[in-house]
Amino acid sequence: MLPTKLREEITKWDKYEEYKDKTCTNYNMLVPKSCKLSGSLSGKDEKSGIEITNETNLKFSTEHMGKPREITISIYRISRGTEFYFFYADMPFVLNCVYELKEKNLAEGVDTNLQCQRFKHTYNTLVNHQDFGRRLNNPLRMLEYDDEQTNHFEVLFEAVKNSVNGTDGEVIENTTVTPPPKSTVAQADQVIDGVYVSCSDDTEDRRIGSDIVVYLNSKNIIAVTDSGDSGPGANMSGNYNWYVFVISKKSLKDRAFCFKITQILEHSVHENTTKLIPVLHNVDIKKVPDFIRWVTMLCTSDSKFCDHIYQTVMGGPVTMVEKMPCGDVVTGLCWAYLINYMKMALFLRTPDNEGSLDLKGRIKAFLRSNNLSCGCPDKVYILWPSSCMMADAIEIVANKNLPGHRIVKLGSLPMVRANTGGALNRSFTFTVYKHTRPQTSQSTCFIAEYCTPMGCLYQMGTKYGFAGVNKEDLSSQGQNFMKAFKTFTSLSAVKEHLGDFQKHTQFMYYDDSKKPLIEVIEKQLNQETNLVFADD
Repeated sequence: MLPTKLREEITKWDKYEEYKDKTCTNYNMLVPKSCKLSGSLSGKDEKSGIEITNETNLKFSTEHMGKPREITISIYRISRGTEFYFFYADMPFVLNCVYELKEKNLAEGVDTNLQCQRFKHTYNTLVNHQDFGRRLNNPLRMLEYDDEQTNHFEVLFEAVKNSVNGTDGEVIENTTVTPPPKSTVAQADQVIDGVYVSCSDDTEDRRIGSDIVVYLNSKNIIAVTDSGDSGPGANMSGNYNWYVFVISKKSLKDRAFCFKITQILEHSVHENTTKLIPVLHNVDIKKVPDFIRWVTMLCTSDSKFCDHIYQTVMGGPVTMVEKMPCGDVVTGLCWAYLINYMKMALFLRTPDNEGSLDLKGRIKAFLRSNNLSCGCPDKVYILWPSSCMMADAIEIVANKNLPGHRIVKLGSLPMVRANTGGALNRSFTFTVYKHTRPQTSQSTCFIAEYCTPMGCLYQMGTKYGFAGVNKEDLSSQGQNFMKAFKTFTSLSAVKEHLGDFQKHTQFMYYDDSKKPLIEVIEKQLNQETNLVFADD
């Protein structure tokens, strides 16, 4: 939503003409290594003397997943002494999910550094992919930094200054996507230079690494390894054609080893080719970090694994368009949905001057302001049709082929707001509907919306084939999301640190090829016994 509107909205700022030579129109995306985000970017760094203040907030509205969405562009002023600039920046709020998972012990084995690298790698892969319909002149600038060594004040000042003065460094801007190189198939007697084999210092790992090198050498392929007694490949400074990593339980505990893999993946993104061949040795694939798992892997348990390496190397580099299966996206989508959206929308309260209302209070306030005497359950119906398709708004789909309108959209609950990674006053709200029974004319209000991650999966499965979700798999993805939702919301740690989602949500997965939405909603409403009324 934001990059396409950023420059257009900034030019509407009432001080733009006065300060356009001091204004950075890039979208600065701050990516802290720890995944710890700041609500606001404002403040002063005493060490550097850099100060950031919120100058103004620009707003525009759009439709997203069948409901109105208000977007706030927070324009900041950054200064050091008499030197100052204006800019927009935020931090990817999805990283907040990673940070909370670790800090609140909601999930085991969360490595923020690896997840940060995975995010950066996947994002770059997506926006630079030849099949992704990117708009030209994308204003994105990704600013990755180690927040244990520096801070966002220093990172932003240099980036904004360079942008305004026309001395930009690494900016994903004005780029054109080049076609992937064609695979070059070598002849059987041709010597291929440059296969790098990496393994830990474990004796067994080193033996496997040596076996791979010996096998490839026997096939006239020059290979080196970084294991101490097996060759000259002590560093990765050379530009090798292929990189083979022996992944074992020990190597997975080695941060430096995993970072090497990350480096190769990033290089692969830049070159639009996959040059990485992971070889698993006595380790369950489920223990391998997700950011590695999407690359095709071999196992030493297969007696022909060396030959498979040889066949892959002989075929030349494999383009990204052929090798980007999505892996397990449901787990991440579900956690982010709960932590970064539902927790906010359900459990934040309105400002004190608006009564400091919780969800129940917001429902009562809505009913009163609309003079509604009918009740409303104090929960949100989260809708997920098996097709993942959201062709129209909920009320249009529910009333399809019915005489009259059993379901009417009434409006939205009072909004709650939060600062999310530098984006100030992000709004959260729910849409309220009214259902009227045709036999009795009795009405009941209810809150419902499509599950936001569903839209992401639908586009992955239908619009962006390279994302690795098959259209036929969408139904199973929805069922997996439902299972994850029930599992996560039942955890005691989730209820303690995030809130009781089970009390205030009803996840409704249904086969929309067999069951109309109106039937799903009416069945749920007939089961409701506790309703909130305006005069409660």
